[in-house]
Amino acid sequence: MKKMLFTAVLVLAMTASAAFAEVLGTVSGEVYNDMGAYSVFHRVQFDGGNAGRQTENYVEYKPNAEATPVIVNGASLWGTQNLLEAKDYLAAQGIRSVAGINADYFSFKTGLQMGYGISGGRLISKDFGPQPAIGFREDGTSFIDNLEVETTAIKGESAVRIMYINKWCQRGFDPIYMLTREFGDSTRTEGNCIFVLCSVVDGDMKIGTDMTLAVEDSFIYEGAIQIPENQIVLLMDTSGDADCYAFLSSLAKGDEFVIRNEAINSEKNQWATAVEATSTTGARLIKDGQICSGFEEGAAPRTAVGVKENGNLIMYTLDGRQSGYSYGCRLETLARRMAELGCVDAINLDGGGSTTIGALLGGEDNFELKNSPSDGSMRNVSNFIFLRDNRTPTGVPWIVNAALDAEDYLRGATAVVSVVSMYDTANYKMESQDINASCDIGEGNGNTVTFTTGGVANITVTAGDTASTVLNCNVYDSPQEVRVYLKDNMSAVSEIYAEPNEQLELDLCAAAFVEGRQLKLGEDSIVWRTSGNIGTISSNGHFVLRDTEQGSGKIAVSIGDTVKEIPVVIGGEMNFKDLDGHWAKDIVEAMAAEGIIYGVTGDDGRRFYPDNDMTRAEYAVIMTRFLGVNGNEYADDPAVFADEEQIPDWARNCVKAMYARGIINGKSAEDGVVFDAMSPITRAEAMTIIGRLTDEDAPEAGFADSAQIPDWAREGINKLAAKGVINGYEDNTIHPLSNVKRAEAASMLYKFRSVQ
Repeated sequence: MKKMLFTAVLVLAMTASAAFAEVLGTVSGEVYNDMGAYSVFHRVQFDGGNAGRQTENYVEYKPNAEATPVIVNGASLWGTQNLLEAKDYLAAQGIRSVAGINADYFSFKTGLQMGYGISGGRLISKDFGPQPAIGFREDGTSFIDNLEVETTAIKGESAVRIMYINKWCQRGFDPIYMLTREFGDSTRTEGNCIFVLCSVVDGDMKIGTDMTLAVEDSFIYEGAIQIPENQIVLLMDTSGDADCYAFLSSLAKGDEFVIRNEAINSEKNQWATAVEATSTTGARLIKDGQICSGFEEGAAPRTAVGVKENGNLIMYTLDGRQSGYSYGCRLETLARRMAELGCVDAINLDGGGSTTIGALLGGEDNFELKNSPSDGSMRNVSNFIFLRDNRTPTGVPWIVNAALDAEDYLRGATAVVSVVSMYDTANYKMESQDINASCDIGEGNGNTVTFTTGGVANITVTAGDTASTVLNCNVYDSPQEVRVYLKDNMSAVSEIYAEPNEQLELDLCAAAFVEGRQLKLGEDSIVWRTSGNIGTISSNGHFVLRDTEQGSGKIAVSIGDTVKEIPVVIGGEMNFKDLDGHWAKDIVEAMAAEGIIYGVTGDDGRRFYPDNDMTRAEYAVIMTRFLGVNGNEYADDPAVFADEEQIPDWARNCVKAMYARGIINGKSAEDGVVFDAMSPITRAEAMTIIGRLTDEDAPEAGFADSAQIPDWAREGINKLAAKGVINGYEDNTIHPLSNVKRAEAASMLYKFRSVQ
């Protein structure tokens, strides 16, 4: 039985018309997930009309101690990594991630971010000039402001500007660079440079504080050098600015000097409070509640970050460049959408193929990519904004992922609820606890619900005092269809013919269906009875044939208001009403007597329809009966065909059995390998299937239309021709691509058995 899985915090709304979002179009679908730590993941789909469809993913985070923002650069600033590698980098440090997005623009050559970066309160990346940036305080609150840092090296009365921190010093560039181990283990320099190696005496690389350095060594060297552990390197090209070169040249081993980092031209003057920050060479989208102007044109995938008036953070992505899924947008549209989400300050981060967002959803084990990057895969980028999870396991249930044992039920049936997984209030997987189920149209008892009326059932599943989820299923007062099967092999039963005084006992079972979907039944849902002088049947479907020369009647099974009747004939003719004068009459009736083939019984008797095409599903069933295989033994085999749901229930186990035994295969299609159950089976296909029942080699058969025989069918056809199972038509053709008639299918099997 197919199971349904539900997560308590995941909501999916798909509507033809919903709330109208003015910026991106009409909302056509929305998913949101409470990840805990006051963080909620959103996916929203829009129908933008002529502008195309749009798909956005974003996280809204309320500042709190359970999760705090952190800038992630990886093991070094030089080089790049993708989102999941950044997550793994944090995990290696014992840090679990709640969510993450890509951040600043970067150099494809070096992987270095273009702008400023603050990590752990330390200035780890500095560019020249002001850039819009977002800063995060220790308590998780954030602000957006221009970030410009003036870094000065001071020794006595002498002072020079340090233009770049942890940027690549290229040949011929004028200014002083400062490199720390965050840059990497090497300076990567290529030109002739002066290097001053220093150790920290006091202070740190923080904005608004002084740091005292002591010179450990000074020299000129052409090429790259290693950056020593716990040391800072000042360097510049020897052909650079004369004043800067003079300052560095004056530093000798043992000298001490000061590095001062000051935020300048800031409107909010809060950069000294930022423990994490990243700037962007992209645009400022919103400033103090006003949408900015002067944006560049062109639609693209977008990444942005914004702060709402209530202090909540929006980590935003919009996919693009994917027709029918998401178009992307212009920067002006992005700014308007961020304002629509409530942001009063927002900045544009690196977009295009760099746009990525990932999250650890509530009730799940793994942090995963949640958007569809336009490159087709995640791009390696410079840095990321992550939400660091500070929570530890609590053992208190929060999310119950539960499943029902069926999708559809008959009134009076009992649904069994099982726990698939359970997560505590910190979103850590925990040992499952006992659950209680209750229902609006049934009676709950522990993990079961017995349905008392029909309708859509809402089953509330609870664990402890804090965890609950709701499961939904359909409950019917009566089925549309009832089917009868033999218990031992689950063969469908439509009629029963018996010899006079035959000692026959059958164990029957019944199933109920609505629109082809099987219903789970209650213990007392099935009522069996017989009519006429045919025998008796018990409440569990055990039928005992009456010991008599002749008789007729019916076995009737009732489920709800629906009744299925099975005609029973003792000592009657085994013939079909439509076989008189047909060339296959004796063969069909012989095969029917053995229970290999069945006809259809109507008010005027039994018919076989010998000249109708046989379907692939019907052929799988008669092959199973012909070989004496119990298809029910293969019911739990995994699905192998892409169109599994289109295989009728009465044939599904037989199809699985024949596939498992290598007798019947599928067909290649655009969606994969399909069985194509209701299509007619061709003569070539049927002959190939029967040919697989023998290992004997055979010469090439000389049929007039051999050129039409598919290569895959040639071996099987040759085998059957050599055995005399097939002789061809009068013109020595076999019509391999024609459909097999029902009489022909019976005849081929009958002849094959007779020559074995």
